[in-house]
Amino acid sequence: MPNARHNGVPVNRLEEVLQAAFRDPGHRPEFYRLLLESDLYVVGEAAAAKSGEHMAGPNGQKVSIAGWKRDGKTLVPAFTSLERLSESESRAASCIQLNGRALLELLAPRT
Repeated sequence: MPNARHNGVPVNRLEEVLQAAFRDPGHRPEFYRLLLESDLYVVGEAAAAKSGEHMAGPNGQKVSIAGWKRDGKTLVPAFTSLERLSESESRAASCIQLNGRALLELLAPRT
């Protein structure tokens, strides 16, 4: 199978709607809705990890999500499929599959 990263062909509905939202802002509400409903993949581990930020996952388990700091902000790469994760520079031995809403809730600043 050709490397979809280089040819811009969406591999799932979320990517299709992302491209549509980029071209036409009228598709953005659909993109945000689908982003919250879709499963996303992040580099990390479930249960206690030796490094990284530990947070309570959707089922109360501990998760460690990989990210980095840039200009005072934490960046966390999220992928729309395992295929996209495997194509990335972030290839990792372990990843976590989370619903988009759950991921954003985990990453939200705590007050």
